[in-house]
Amino acid sequence: MIERYSFFGASTARYPAYATRATETSYEDSPLDAAAIAASAEALAGVARLDADAYGERSEYATLARIALATHKSGLGPGALRDRVADVMRESVRAGAPPFLFDAKTPVLPDVAAAAADAARAAVPAEAMREMTGAVAGELAGWMFGPSSRATQGGVTTVTIKKCRYLEATGCVGVCASMCKLPAQDVVFSEFGVRLHVEPDFATGSCRMHFGKTPPPESTDPALRAPCLEGCARSAQFAWYEDSIDEKADDLLGDDRCGALPARSRA
Repeated sequence: MIERYSFFGASTARYPAYATRATETSYEDSPLDAAAIAASAEALAGVARLDADAYGERSEYATLARIALATHKSGLGPGALRDRVADVMRESVRAGAPPFLFDAKTPVLPDVAAAAADAARAAVPAEAMREMTGAVAGELAGWMFGPSSRATQGGVTTVTIKKCRYLEATGCVGVCASMCKLPAQDVVFSEFGVRLHVEPDFATGSCRMHFGKTPPPESTDPALRAPCLEGCARSAQFAWYEDSIDEKADDLLGDDRCGALPARSRA
């Protein structure tokens, strides 16, 4: 089955019959999606001060996955990863807004900038803001996750990702939790005032993003207590690349940071 998605429906995802999390999806990225992948690869490499070019062609999604895995195993720890990836996401969100609204280094006082941003958010009805953030996730971030659908029911807008490309490519629960789920929940609330519960399904590889729904406490969130996936990458498909940049082969195995992540309450 083939599905078109992302900017202008110019990218395609080909799913094999009876697809599961473990079966490989074939993607063809449009030039716009390839540019988005390259920009994300560079930004993510900066989280752990990696050389993005050491991991392959930046516009290839496999390069982004390698950088994500290398960043996750860099020793920053889940809390620091969460915060630094959240900063990358915020920069992306704020890229289209006037810098003085967000940048504390501009001549405008930070308190004034914060008040202006709060006023702009308050001017938009909560329902419209929720729908907007759901649309942004489904339409403008398709290059990251793959095809998705969107529906609203009971005051919650849910974006259902058919099979998360990021999870499929990295094969790592820790990357999903520390470098996607938790920072996304933080950023959507801090920037838009919208509660978000990201609910990955590690059995199928799908994911549901519930905009307008408060996530469960981190101490009880099943996604933060999931065990490593079978064949967890430090996965063989990336191991040869790690060796090529002087990583120890032993580091590819037994990393318990992929498993239960320490809970940490966030506002």
